[in-house]
Amino acid sequence: MYKKHSTLNSLPYMPAQSMKYVFSISLSLICIVANASELSESQKAKWEKTKIEVASIMGIGGQFHRSLRNFKYNSAKYDEEYVLVKGDLNHDISDMLLIHIIGDLNATVTLQDHSELIVMGDVSKDSIIHVNGFAKIFIAGSLYGSILSIESSDIYIKEHMRGLITTGSPATKIEIDGDYLGEIRPNGEKEHLATITVRGFTDIKSINDIFSYKYTDLKAAFHYSNKEPGIYEYLIPSNKFYTIINQSK
Repeated sequence: MYKKHSTLNSLPYMPAQSMKYVFSISLSLICIVANASELSESQKAKWEKTKIEVASIMGIGGQFHRSLRNFKYNSAKYDEEYVLVKGDLNHDISDMLLIHIIGDLNATVTLQDHSELIVMGDVSKDSIIHVNGFAKIFIAGSLYGSILSIESSDIYIKEHMRGLITTGSPATKIEIDGDYLGEIRPNGEKEHLATITVRGFTDIKSINDIFSYKYTDLKAAFHYSNKEPGIYEYLIPSNKFYTIINQSK
C-alpha cells in the first residue's frame, strides 16, 4: 500500500538492486513513481491519447483540474499527494489526491475527498475503487471490477461497463461509451440523484433493473437498446426518466 510519508527518514529501507518504486520528494508534496521503467512507444502514444480524452471532458462539464495541470506542466507541484504508475498497478493505494495509472488496475484504490483517478487500461474483475469523498474517475478501458461510492462522483468509462457501480450521495454522474452489461445501484438508504449515459448497447432488462432501485431523481440516456426509441417515465409519477435513442437487437 502506498501512503504519504512526511520526511525522507520515514521511508522504508530498500536495497538499491531490489527497488521497485522511485520516490520524488519536495517540501510540500510526495510524488511516487511506481514500476519505474521506460514506457514503450505504444504506451506513450496511448497515454497521450488518454490525456487528450481526459482534457476534452473539461468542455462538457467534467473538471479534472489537478490532472490537467499535471498534463500541462508534467509536474505534480500543485498537489500534496500524487502517484504515477508506469505499467499495471498490482498493489493497493490509499490517501492520494491524484493517481495516474499507465496500464491496468489490478488492486484496491481508496480515494479521498476531491481526488482524481485516471486508468489508461482496464479495471480488472477483482479490483475495487472505494470513493470516500467527492471524486472524478476516468477509465480509458473497460470496468470489470467495482466502484463503491459513498459520496458524489463523476465516472467516465471509454469502453464497456461489466462490473458494479454503487452511486453515492448526493449525486453521481456516469458516462459509458461502450456497452452496459454490469450493475448500477445506490449505496445505502440516503437520498440519491444520478445521471447515466450509455452510448453502446443496453438491454431493456438492465434498464429496468437500474430504475427499480430507490432514487430521489434518476435520468438516463441509452443510445442503443432493444426497445423502441422514446422518452419513458418509470412508475408514473416519479422523477425517474430515461430516453432510448436507437432500437437495436
